[in-house]
Amino acid sequence: MLFLVLYIFCLVATVMAGFLSSRSDFQTMTIPNNMVFVIAIMFLAGFGVAYLAEVDVFEGILQHLVAASIVFIATFSLYMMKIIGGGDSKLASAFGLWVGLGNLMTFIFYWAVFGAVLGFIAIFIRKFKPFGDVLNGEDTGNDNGWLARLQRGESAVPYAIPITGGALIGMAMAGYFDAQLMAQFL
Repeated sequence: MLFLVLYIFCLVATVMAGFLSSRSDFQTMTIPNNMVFVIAIMFLAGFGVAYLAEVDVFEGILQHLVAASIVFIATFSLYMMKIIGGGDSKLASAFGLWVGLGNLMTFIFYWAVFGAVLGFIAIFIRKFKPFGDVLNGEDTGNDNGWLARLQRGESAVPYAIPITGGALIGMAMAGYFDAQLMAQFL
C-alpha cells in the first residue's frame, strides 16, 4: 500500500508541477526552475518506487534518459534559434523523462497539436485585439503576461501549456494512470 501511495504522490506532484508551470508561463512568460526540478525528481522517485515494488510500469531507465536527451537536444536547438525559451526546453526535457522512448512521438505530436492551436489563438488575439485596453498592465498589475504581450503586438506563446498537455497524454498512453497498473502496487 505504501508503494501505491508513493507512486500516486509522484504522479500528482508531476501533474501539479506541469499545471503550475503552465500557469506561470501564461501569466509571466517564465517557467520556474523549481517546477522542472520537481518533475524530474518525481520521475526518479516514481521509477524507484516501481522498481522496489517490482511493478513493471516504466521502460528501462536508459530509454527514459535517451528520450529526455533527444528532447533536450531538439529543444536546445530551438532555444538557440530563439524559437522557444530556455524554460520550455528544460520543461520538455523533464517531461521527456516521464514519457520515455515508447511514447515520445505521442508526446511530441500532442505538444505540436496543442501548440498549433495556441499559436492560432495568439495570431487572432494579436491581430484583432479582442480585449481592448483591459490588459494594459495597469488594470491587471502584470504587463508581462501572455495576453498583455499579444495586445501590444508582440509575438509570444506560452509553450508550457502545450508541453504539459502533450506530456500528460503521453503519460496516459504509457498507462501511468491506469487503475489495473496501480492495483499491481498492492
